[in-house]
Amino acid sequence: MKIALLTGKLTDVTAGTYGDCGLITAAKNRGHEIHTLISGQQSVLANPTDTAPKAAPLHFDALIPRLKTHDFEAGCVALSGYQAQGVYCLNSPAAIHLARHKFQCLQALTQHHLPIPRTLWLPTEADLCSFMEAIGSEQLIIKTNLGSVGKGVMLVESLGQARALNDYLHAVNESFFIQEFIAESAGRDMRALVLGNQIIGAVKRQASAPGEFRSNISRGGLAEKITLTPQQQQLALDAAKAVGLTFAGVDLIESADRTYVLEVNGNPGFQTIDQVYNCQTAEKVIAFIEQQVEANAS
Repeated sequence: MKIALLTGKLTDVTAGTYGDCGLITAAKNRGHEIHTLISGQQSVLANPTDTAPKAAPLHFDALIPRLKTHDFEAGCVALSGYQAQGVYCLNSPAAIHLARHKFQCLQALTQHHLPIPRTLWLPTEADLCSFMEAIGSEQLIIKTNLGSVGKGVMLVESLGQARALNDYLHAVNESFFIQEFIAESAGRDMRALVLGNQIIGAVKRQASAPGEFRSNISRGGLAEKITLTPQQQQLALDAAKAVGLTFAGVDLIESADRTYVLEVNGNPGFQTIDQVYNCQTAEKVIAFIEQQVEANAS
């Protein structure tokens, strides 16, 4: 097969992210030709039947999107262009775009009757008071809608703090929402890595810095292998399906009496899963793509 890796920078096996390099190596090891495409450098026709203004682009059997934050929109447009040409895309542009926008992603989860913490978009000052009264606490989470790797996630512990952050985010026209703080999960969550209808693995992530409530590995969090309950496994699979993702990282948190979906990531890292499970996720991804392309061809 001829495979494209759509990413934000030129990647080879000596530089770049663990995930990108792992996918390139796995594809080559399995006998495939793989090309790195820079998402911000792809010309795309609105009508794929029009004559291209330059030499015809390379034909690919499959495309793996690994979009970066700085050129995310360009990446989605490029991905849409290849999808319109009939190229198999591991994750669709619509699903990746939905997952990137956190609040809209949460709305999709609730439309599929999946549990999420209580959440409110762009609250007014009056909303803050009523929301705190409804959850029975002045502790709550404020999240920017396009944050990633723990950035743009803030814990406030009083009405005064909430008012100050609320006013500031409104003043700078930042899209954000407030969310119930699940105290039982302070500083920890669970990440399930989903591929198709299977869970490759799951880890519990724990914040390590004193006073840190975010458990992201990129922020120094620690991870250990866990076994999800059958209900949690199904919740992770259902969450990925609700967003439309084939390959996803699903973040779960536990309260005293239930498990919630916190986020669904359309560009999941998998180095931690590989380390704690001693596995090669990239090999599994390429094998999965082989099966899908073969099935689509028959």
